[in-house]
Amino acid sequence: PAFTGAHSASLNIRDASSTLKSVTLAGSGTPIWVRELSSSSISGSLRSVWAADTTHAWAAGDGQAVYARGTGGTWTSKATTYSTPPDYTYITGTGATDLWMTDGTTLYRSTGDGSWTSMTNGSTVGGILPLNANDVWVTTTVRSGLGSNFKETTTATKYTQSGVTSETALDGCQSLWAASESQIFCAYMRAICNSDCNYAWGVGVRDSSGNWTVSDQVGELVSPPASYAIWGSSPTDVYYDVNGSRPIHYNGSVWATVDPSAPTTVLSIWGSSATNVYFVGAFGV
Repeated sequence: PAFTGAHSASLNIRDASSTLKSVTLAGSGTPIWVRELSSSSISGSLRSVWAADTTHAWAAGDGQAVYARGTGGTWTSKATTYSTPPDYTYITGTGATDLWMTDGTTLYRSTGDGSWTSMTNGSTVGGILPLNANDVWVTTTVRSGLGSNFKETTTATKYTQSGVTSETALDGCQSLWAASESQIFCAYMRAICNSDCNYAWGVGVRDSSGNWTVSDQVGELVSPPASYAIWGSSPTDVYYDVNGSRPIHYNGSVWATVDPSAPTTVLSIWGSSATNVYFVGAFGV
């Protein structure tokens, strides 16, 4: 039931003689979805949410808003206090004591105590891929110049307990997904500029030797796509979508458009297994 409290209803049934019988049904239910943090408590929008387990969850968004969920579903403000308030766009982690967040230009990390350390600046943060506490990948892109002098360089940085290593990634790598670092998929969007710029987008992949290549270029237009998403249950079951197109699926050998029953305005993809995958967008779920 999608409601709470005690409720009753009448069920009318005709018996063999066509006499109308009325039966009262009564019961109670609890809501499927419960609002735990009212919009009146926040300013702007919360743009990302992540949970480490059933007890620990975090949400982040506009005006440097960060909220932490504790036992009993109580959300407490853990807003940062930077002089220029960032609008956070993504939060994730490897556990309750290892959180990662970005506002699109700066990378932040926290041990879950409410304090955050900024780690990068001056570049665009693309994807954050926490495989485990000792293996977190982040892509950042630096752009400079105009027209034929335009240059775009994307770096993939691996954070471990023993240090930080970096390598040149496929230009424009944004969202990341992987089951392990031996094969990392990225949704890329890169600019191709001469007197004017076109934008190419698709799926890139990193192999076990550290080589980044294009796995499938999906499109190229004068305007970049508004959004892109990538998720998989295994290296032979990966989904990718850009807003305005139907998702495509990788079976380990080729990319192919999914069944026509799928929507064409997907904003995010997630699942728990190969047989339980969700597409969300303005259409719903």
